Amino acid sequence: MAKKVKCCECDCLMQWALPQKITKDNYEYAKSCLDYAKRTGVCGITSKTKLKTHEQYCKYFEPIVLRTDENERIKRFEEKIRKYEKENGL
Repeated sequence: MAKKVKCCECDCLMQWALPQKITKDNYEYAKSCLDYAKRTGVCGITSKTKLKTHEQYCKYFEPIVLRTDENERIKRFEEKIRKYEKENGL
């Protein structure tokens, strides 16, 4: 029987890819990517977007074995956006 778990605690929850650089052409895209990366992830089994706080009964749940620190990666990306905004007066 499946148990109720948080999606953010599952190894199947995939992380979003974030842009490497921020330019005037992809500035708005980068901001929306940051918003998605902070709030959501994609289930690797069902391919559905889930909020990180979402809880559900899941028969595919696997505890996290090894995952890079996504919060640190998101903070670095936020700093890149702030730096770009400061340089360009946005």
